[in-house]
Amino acid sequence: MAGKDVMRFAFVRSAGAALAAFLAAAGPAAASAAGLDGAHLPWPLALPFAGILLSIAFGPLLVKEWWHIHYAKAAAFWAGVTLAGLAAVAGVHEAATAVVHDIALEYIPFILMLFALFTAAGGINISGKLRGGPVVNSAILALGASIASLIGTTGASMVLLRPLIRANESRRMNAHVVVFFIFLVSNIGGALTPLGDPPLFLGFLEGVDFFWTMKNLWPATLFACLTLLAIFFLMDRYFLRRERTPEEARPALAAAADLKTLRIGGSVNIALIGVAIAAIVASGLWRPGTGFDILGVRLELQNIVREGVMICVGLASLALTNKADREANGFEWEPIREVAYLFAGIFVCIVPVMAMLHAGAQGPFARLIELLSRPDGTPNNPVFFWTTGVLSSFLDNAPTYLVFFQLAGGDPATLMGPLAPTLAAISLGAVFMGANTYIGNAPNFMVYAIARRAGVRMPGFFPYMLWSGAILLPLFLAVTWLFMPNPPLRPKEPAPAIAAAAAPSADPTETADARTQEIEELRRQLRALQDEAAAAESRNRELEGKLTAAETRQDKGPPKTTAGLARARADFFAKLTEALGDRTGVGARGGRFVLASRLLFDARPATLDASGRAVLDAVAAAVLSLEQTMPRDVPWIVRVDGHADSTPVRSKQFASNWALSFERANAVVQYLIARGVSPQRLVAGAFGEFQPPRAQARDGSKEPEPDFDARRIELTLTER
Repeated sequence: MAGKDVMRFAFVRSAGAALAAFLAAAGPAAASAAGLDGAHLPWPLALPFAGILLSIAFGPLLVKEWWHIHYAKAAAFWAGVTLAGLAAVAGVHEAATAVVHDIALEYIPFILMLFALFTAAGGINISGKLRGGPVVNSAILALGASIASLIGTTGASMVLLRPLIRANESRRMNAHVVVFFIFLVSNIGGALTPLGDPPLFLGFLEGVDFFWTMKNLWPATLFACLTLLAIFFLMDRYFLRRERTPEEARPALAAAADLKTLRIGGSVNIALIGVAIAAIVASGLWRPGTGFDILGVRLELQNIVREGVMICVGLASLALTNKADREANGFEWEPIREVAYLFAGIFVCIVPVMAMLHAGAQGPFARLIELLSRPDGTPNNPVFFWTTGVLSSFLDNAPTYLVFFQLAGGDPATLMGPLAPTLAAISLGAVFMGANTYIGNAPNFMVYAIARRAGVRMPGFFPYMLWSGAILLPLFLAVTWLFMPNPPLRPKEPAPAIAAAAAPSADPTETADARTQEIEELRRQLRALQDEAAAAESRNRELEGKLTAAETRQDKGPPKTTAGLARARADFFAKLTEALGDRTGVGARGGRFVLASRLLFDARPATLDASGRAVLDAVAAAVLSLEQTMPRDVPWIVRVDGHADSTPVRSKQFASNWALSFERANAVVQYLIARGVSPQRLVAGAFGEFQPPRAQARDGSKEPEPDFDARRIELTLTER
């Protein structure tokens, strides 16, 4: 194989070797892991992520020659530190599974998309008389910002970057051109449709209307783009005058290009880029419900097809593009090789950070989450904008968007309606502030790597942040002031007792008498509530005794087994009631213990949230206690049944309520296994909407209970 061919496929072999190592580390037991609980991860696990960012920032400055040869080793070092820390805290299997999940579902799609677009765009050769100046450069930036929402920020960046670099290759001061290219084309221009930027596409998959972003974000996007274009035009004009005499600068200032001389070679790649973009969109719209479980990671068919299309697009581009067009572009594989290695390390190091962020108010970022709400409980839209944006600058902006989407309620109908300003703030923060650093959005670092290899003296990591801080932060402050002001705080209505106490009275004696009567009334109400609670507790114990006696009589098993199982069931339910009795939607009902789904799952229908995991921790403790106390001759199991209501499933992720109820039951089972419960003691089942709960009416008949109780998980202690 020729030397260039070896370079051509070097990053593919490297990515394959890295993935194989992670898969081997996960091992066969990974399928039972339920993921990382960010609420219990110590904050020092975020330090490797900071370490790899600092390495990227200072490596090229302090140890330039070593860095350009050994950057892959630096990425591997920080990834190894992260894996070791996660293994020590969460266990080897959970750590390996979390990383494999991240690599399989995040990194591989990311790098294959870049491979397809980088390869296809690298075969498009625009030649002719194109001289870089304020007019030409501004026109290219405006064109890129316009098409970024149609073909994506990555697609627009890969198509237009090389012509822009070639037009400015004779200029001594040209780094600012690429910096503004990252601002406009690689980030802000993609804010108008779900095709533009990955965060908005995730919102579309969550149920946000396709044209909602355009209707709600266009004023802020237009303002930001026009402001940046105006700043760039003046800055580029200034730099051009500095580097040339007035006579030399006049042609570049006046002329745009001789359009008659422009030629586009490798035009087949334009169609291939269209195929890649169509595959990305189709993977979000086509949901066949078919997939494969590999080491605990669910690989959906539509995503497998999408990755296959990306590989085919890249290979087709290599086969169909004239070699001369690639050579004219100065095409080489080193930029994407560097991106592949460094982002493999970043994607591993980001795993504990994202887990902590997902934990919300229960995690290390609790103080940050508290700032998202104002004193009256309404969302603080500027804080949503800046918090989403700042985290998107350093974390992957797509999952960061999803985290804050869920923190804002996660209901697309509400977020597109009464909370539309909040969703706009989240969307703008994730898209706009991805431009703050080289790692904020997928194409940023690729643009940096290509420009640097082409001879542009690009600023380093922190110098680039000085550019973005000086130009973008004032712009974002203006966007905050103009487009997302908070409404006035809602006045709090005082409680009746407080209002009465605060009412003015001319007679202090009357005020004291009124307060005394009020206190006595509150004490009377408290005594009545206590009496009712005691009566309910007594009635509950009486019913549990009758239930145990009835089950003992009706069970057809051996008397010893039946009695042991009945006693164990009563103890099991008593422990769960004691641990969870203060929650609504929880309680024993006949021979089952019912958990309302709203207590367990977050905005994503079958994903446990932090409060749900806390509930299941109590369930796991009760089951583990059973394993210690149950007689060995009793063949018992805990059956976990998922139930749904009669509302048709609207999520494209689930074909029916059957599928939804089973996935929820399976999520509960997998979490209990991860907490140490033996898989031999658990069974997952699903009833869809066909077993609504029933209540005993006063006339003795059975009637449906309120609809919200239909969405539930039922635990049944029974024989195998």
